[in-house]
Amino acid sequence: MPKAAIKIERFDKGFTDKVSKRDLLEGNLAEALNVNVAEVGQISNLGTFSAAGATLTQGSGGTTINDSDINIQSGFGLFTFKSDVAPISGKTAGEHIVFTDDDGSVFINDSASSSGSATMIAFQSADVSTGTGVKPVYYYADGGLRVNQSVVDDTSTTTNARKTSLIRLSRTQSSATAYSADVTDSMQMFNSGLVAPTASDFEKQDPVTPPSASVGADPDGDKFFRLGLKADGTDGLWQPGNYAIGLSYVYHNNQESKITNFTTMQAITEGQYPVVQMSIGESEIDVSGQNKFIQGVRVYLRNVEAGDEEYVLLLDVDLEQGSRISLLDDFDAFDATGSGFLVTNDAKNTAAITAYEVKQPNIETYSTINGYAPSEHAIDFYNTTFGYKTATVANQRAFVGNVRYVDNVGKTKIMGDRIQYSPPLKYDTFPQTYFIDIGANDGDEIVKLVEFRDRLFVYKKNKLFVINISSTTDAGWYLEGEFVNRGVQSPGAVVKTDLGLMWVNQHGLFAFANGITKLTDAIKESTWARNNDDDADIDESKLLIGFIPKKNQVIIVKDSSDMSDGGYLYDLLTKSIVKIDENNVLKIGVDANDRPISNFIVLNNELCCISGDEASSGSTDSKLLKFDVNSPSAQVVDVQTREYTGGLNSVDKKFYSVYVTYKNNGSSLQLKARFDDESSFTDKFVSSNLLNSSSITTQEFILTDANQVFKKSLQLQIVGTTHAEFQLEDITIIARTKGVR
Repeated sequence: MPKAAIKIERFDKGFTDKVSKRDLLEGNLAEALNVNVAEVGQISNLGTFSAAGATLTQGSGGTTINDSDINIQSGFGLFTFKSDVAPISGKTAGEHIVFTDDDGSVFINDSASSSGSATMIAFQSADVSTGTGVKPVYYYADGGLRVNQSVVDDTSTTTNARKTSLIRLSRTQSSATAYSADVTDSMQMFNSGLVAPTASDFEKQDPVTPPSASVGADPDGDKFFRLGLKADGTDGLWQPGNYAIGLSYVYHNNQESKITNFTTMQAITEGQYPVVQMSIGESEIDVSGQNKFIQGVRVYLRNVEAGDEEYVLLLDVDLEQGSRISLLDDFDAFDATGSGFLVTNDAKNTAAITAYEVKQPNIETYSTINGYAPSEHAIDFYNTTFGYKTATVANQRAFVGNVRYVDNVGKTKIMGDRIQYSPPLKYDTFPQTYFIDIGANDGDEIVKLVEFRDRLFVYKKNKLFVINISSTTDAGWYLEGEFVNRGVQSPGAVVKTDLGLMWVNQHGLFAFANGITKLTDAIKESTWARNNDDDADIDESKLLIGFIPKKNQVIIVKDSSDMSDGGYLYDLLTKSIVKIDENNVLKIGVDANDRPISNFIVLNNELCCISGDEASSGSTDSKLLKFDVNSPSAQVVDVQTREYTGGLNSVDKKFYSVYVTYKNNGSSLQLKARFDDESSFTDKFVSSNLLNSSSITTQEFILTDANQVFKKSLQLQIVGTTHAEFQLEDITIIARTKGVR
């Protein structure tokens, strides 16, 4: 038989070990380590991690963040958000990063540069814990960033846990008051509880009405508000009885605290009605901390004698706009006294009565305003014993999962199956009756919540639940699917991509677009679930996945605390996968094997992470790293083709030479081969080294005389260190098939 050429020019299907090496499809490779196969008809180098601009620095003093300043809780800590104002006053608005280290210290960058580099500032002592082992969980909504400690089952690390929110405030007041002086158009730290008034915040007096010249009085001492309330008149429509006086605070985004009952009651007899006003002490309310987030005050009445459970709205006060007796009314501007306090004013009353005469009960109650009863046991996660492990924002609500709280009898409960959610647009309000128990009592727990296409993806360790939340009311939500072996054990194991939602576990890589698809059918599950450096199973709690927008690829790291376990890179367009290792693509700093990383984020269209301290060398600082796709570096590669038989598996052939078309200037690559079922690749050519070439060239590799014998198959390997601009275009095998009689 004459000689024939077997040409290999497709590599874009990537690595597979699911079928025998002889039965691989065209474009598949038996091994693909640290190479890019996404370009059809070409193998090239992958990108690597490099510093995203300057080394991270801490505070205005510019102290470098190193192993003594910042500690990595591997797989956690990093978040990005976009804001139309700078988080820090006087800085640049845009896309920002926030990082919480192992000790619970919260850092935020002072600018939004295109490179991602920035000064990391310890944000106003916004620590989420005084202990170590902090694993932060974030969500951002309506101008506010929430940072919480996710370790809900360990009270030893949560002394100040789960209280931090960084909320944008921009509040002014018409008069020259001290009240607004401490509020700026930047993020302010807020302990995210909706704290109710205390007895020390208020005092009570009879309201002052004309013809007296006085219009109220400045609250005494450290009192914030003076409530003027009495019963009067003969034409009122109120039911007689003793009324409890309830007061609440209204915080940013119209979020209302629980009601605190005043120390005294108000009696209303037949025909009487309430007359109400409120004085606001400007200097008293202008204090640091929680009070700057108070947006207003509401006053309620409840007929205790009649056994009423409902609190009826009596007065609504907004600290900027004024007052009203119904949420349907416009605000009446305050009556400024010029004596350090403001007074509510019934400006619509033609008799110029400064106090409101409320002739009949309001139809608005605490329950109708807020959507839950005033008897609700808890409405936030302010308590140090409260917490959650994951959070997301979807359809104008916040959702938190795997919660810890104290019930109404004082018992601490850890509800691994529970999701709590906020009312619409109230992202810090979580009534305990607003919950979903998903897969209750299944021995599993929620790890990650993700919103995607009007669905809430609930990842437990072993199962995935998909809840359709497209309805505007929670009554219309329903469970769309339950999927076994599709859960995750690491919050960083889920990512949104241009293909859809993607995630990794010990069973493989999965995606959801219009349904769930397994993307790693080409790889044996035993191979996938094994560490690269030994036969031990991977630790699913350390799995990470990140999206590389510029290449439409995802990177999978098997162990966020130890890069030596390697990982994979999957291309969304070619649907190919290759292996990557710690000495090349995953090389992080000097001590690659000992250097942990945070979770991945996408910042300014770049895949980024923060590297931790180094175990053996303190000379290299912690850095914000990006995956550099534009400047590939030299790699140690291993490319193994299929076993080529020319389509005649059982027929002997004599192999003569191999032609390789490539570019590889100044590195050491070798072409090796093996026949049939030989256990290893060896040098079988007269010369096995790829020559240096700065342009595309074709090199012939002639088999030695001793290797020009009849065999059934030939498999090739290209192995060694590439040049940064390495390209492999095609391979051609010259062989002659033995005649068959």
